[in-house]
Amino acid sequence: MRPSLDVAGSTVQAVSQAVLVAVGWGAVSGAVGATTPCACALCDLESRAAWRLAPHRSFVRPVRCGSRDQPAQAWVQQGGLRNDYCGLYCGPVIRLVLFDIDGTLIRTGGAGREAFAQVAATQFQVPDGVANLEFAGRTDRAIVREFFLRHQIEPSPANFQRFFDAYVFWLDYLLARRPGGVLPGVRESIDALQRLAHHPIVGLLTGNIRLGAEIKLRHFGLWDYFTVGGFGDDHEDRGEIARLVQQRGSQQAGRRLRGDEILVVGDTPLDIACARVIHAKSLAVATGTFSLQELQQSNPTWAVENLAAVDLAALCV
Repeated sequence: MRPSLDVAGSTVQAVSQAVLVAVGWGAVSGAVGATTPCACALCDLESRAAWRLAPHRSFVRPVRCGSRDQPAQAWVQQGGLRNDYCGLYCGPVIRLVLFDIDGTLIRTGGAGREAFAQVAATQFQVPDGVANLEFAGRTDRAIVREFFLRHQIEPSPANFQRFFDAYVFWLDYLLARRPGGVLPGVRESIDALQRLAHHPIVGLLTGNIRLGAEIKLRHFGLWDYFTVGGFGDDHEDRGEIARLVQQRGSQQAGRRLRGDEILVVGDTPLDIACARVIHAKSLAVATGTFSLQELQQSNPTWAVENLAAVDLAALCV
């Protein structure tokens, strides 16, 4: 039977102690990797009153208690926190969720790659200019630079501008003529995030130039979901883009966001690597060119077949 706790007029410490006494524990155990509340008294909303009243409530959450045999110290070693004010063991809440685009949110039927090829042929007279170029997980500027260097074209600001001015025209044209679509679970996952009482900021971390990202996502009706982003025209290195979007997300949140308050969702090992640059958590989805087994070799925080196979909102609270 769940204990009934009267928290009116009580201090946070007193309520916390009442919770511990009610469940018969001298310390709270944390199950490593747990993401959702369980059904025990400690995890019941009523018995979590101490957390709701605490001034740190927007920064940490009580973890799922899991097995009573699980040492609390194990959770701490995995990055959990013990709040000295109320004594509860807590884990970070995700305040910023960053999505890659191609292979993570959408498939374009090869429109992006074909747009690159058309620009190479029409603007720089290089047929099959994208042959043997790797696109997955890379920034548009890095891909274009490699194209220029392979074909002895000066990688000047003017040539980059010329390339991308033509690219966005071809991209918009080809998207309407190629099969493509939103990947499984994408809309449902983002909608679930936005239904959370204290929903995280939802943004983009992509190698696409900003206008290219907007063209793709507007075509599939997704652009307006995102309020912050880091793009391929911010920097050629994905790690630097990750740092920039962490700063932008922090500005929107009104405080500096730690890496463990950020979740990066992507479909390539490079997405996992750029999450690691800012010490963020990563969710790898096998909806691009890499299999689930290949993604797991890069040691993401989580790895799933697609976004329909995971409760994304549960990972964030």
